[in-house]
Amino acid sequence: MHRKKYYEIECIALVAARVRIGNVEHIKEIEVKQEEYIRRYAKAHGIRIVEVVHGSGLGQYEMNKKFNQIVELIRRGRVQGIIIVNMRVIAYDMVDAYCKVGKVRSAAGEMITVDEGRLKLEIWRNK
Repeated sequence: MHRKKYYEIECIALVAARVRIGNVEHIKEIEVKQEEYIRRYAKAHGIRIVEVVHGSGLGQYEMNKKFNQIVELIRRGRVQGIIIVNMRVIAYDMVDAYCKVGKVRSAAGEMITVDEGRLKLEIWRNK
């Protein structure tokens, strides 16, 4: 009898190449490598990727817009978190990184990076 695969969490993967200058093929190659890297990590840690969102070629405004749409999906209960390679993919500085983790955590979601692991930002606990 086959055992059913247990997934601890369902996430949306966000892949984006942070290159200023480059051709489309180079950007797509970076995205493919990021997606493979994320999928290997997810498989090893019981994470199910339900969708992959591509953010390459977008400015910071558009990246923030996509991120906020994903946070809204978390708030509605459609997914439980976001998985990315590292925070540099979506945040432009340390303050922005903390704000983004805070948005996800306030929506009762998980922010997971392959390089840094689960970002908790536990300042207080609701009892």
